[in-house]
Amino acid sequence: PFEAAQAYLELGDTGKALENFCRVPADDAQYRVAAAMAVRLATNLNLLDFRFEHFVGVYVRSGPRNDAELQVFDLLANLYETHGFPENAREVVQKLLAVQPSFPGGRERLARLDQQLRPTAMMARQVLSNADLHKKRTVSLPDLGELPDMGDSATMVRSDPALAKQVTGALKATKVIAEAEVLADEPRGSGEKFEPGATVAGRYRLEAKIGQGGMAAVFRAFDLELEENVALKVFSGEQTSEVLLARFKQELKLSRQLIHPNIIRLYDIGVHLGHRYISMELLVGKSLKDRMRTPIEFRLALGFLLQACHGLQAAHDVGVVHRDVKPDNFFVTDDGVLKVMDFGIAKQYATPGVTVAGSIAGTPLYMSPEQVGNFSAVTHLTDLYALGVCAYEMFSGQVPFFHEDLVPLLMMHVNNQPVPPQQRNPHVPAELNAMILKLLAKDPKQRYQSCRDLAQDLGKIRDAYA
Repeated sequence: PFEAAQAYLELGDTGKALENFCRVPADDAQYRVAAAMAVRLATNLNLLDFRFEHFVGVYVRSGPRNDAELQVFDLLANLYETHGFPENAREVVQKLLAVQPSFPGGRERLARLDQQLRPTAMMARQVLSNADLHKKRTVSLPDLGELPDMGDSATMVRSDPALAKQVTGALKATKVIAEAEVLADEPRGSGEKFEPGATVAGRYRLEAKIGQGGMAAVFRAFDLELEENVALKVFSGEQTSEVLLARFKQELKLSRQLIHPNIIRLYDIGVHLGHRYISMELLVGKSLKDRMRTPIEFRLALGFLLQACHGLQAAHDVGVVHRDVKPDNFFVTDDGVLKVMDFGIAKQYATPGVTVAGSIAGTPLYMSPEQVGNFSAVTHLTDLYALGVCAYEMFSGQVPFFHEDLVPLLMMHVNNQPVPPQQRNPHVPAELNAMILKLLAKDPKQRYQSCRDLAQDLGKIRDAYA
């Protein structure tokens, strides 16, 4: 069940993930990890039923065993209280205070709960009602061909050849799906439809294939109407899901608002022979991830981060959060200009997004603590955390957190403090070390509050080491 839960979580199906975490036996070595994750998912979904309550029973009775579990117990108490079960919430708070008597707000909450107790029969009726609601709302696993773009699930193992060799047993169920996606990369019948010389939608003449990913092929193309070269991204799968289509439209809509030298321009979306495509600015160069495979000169690396700040700040200024910041989504042209790419899962503040309720999107190696707990509630400070992970990787040669399995990796972002990058690379200046650690603060309020502020400090560091 634990491995199945991880696979569903990787696919973004948090309903099924919660269901499988709740099947992990109490005597299993992974039980406490599963219980903690189940509490976080149930909180995110705002769901409570008998299966969940029974599952966490052993966890609650044994009490929290470390600081991280104190936070989980606090979440569980909130969940019980939100659903009108003060008796359960009171038990959880008592266990919490037994371990940490000075837990913030604990005594006050306990006193309040004592005044809110309700008859047990009423509680049982409400639990039954919520259990029925849970069954109705649980998201079913989609067919393979209908899987939405989750930001390239292979990113974890592709980010570094050394990591790729280490990841042998991770996400076995997801691996099968990822391999199937790779086999389906090329649009079906591409020998007739999508090859150099072919014309797409009567407008784009394909010149050469310049890229191939898990969800699409990228071609250099000539726009016959505007008489200019563009990049044409053609997505695999003739049955494109509504979720993916919504993301196409979202990305195009946002791109038209984001006109900045450090943001890639998208021009149009369409369908040709059943395949979705996006036309965009043609860039010559390579991704920042590819550039990072060999050491980057110190001032040049700082310059790349500065440009990333400028591009992201332009997005934040119009209320857009990227939510999938990572080296793969920064492109560096041969002229040294960095472009922010792939706003497919971006979201505007206070605007309904296209992410399915209860889903997880983004790339786990770069995912902020708040993304793990409640993806739909992230702010621009999430992008700053991910940019901190990028900076950490760029200057230390590795990401701050790595685990072969998804759930422990996510929990590391939530609970673990990173090893200072200066310990992994003694050449990292103290000012840069402090800056990166500030970006990686668990509490968003403790991070830099804007890319503009971050850029100012980056500029000072660059000037100091001119």
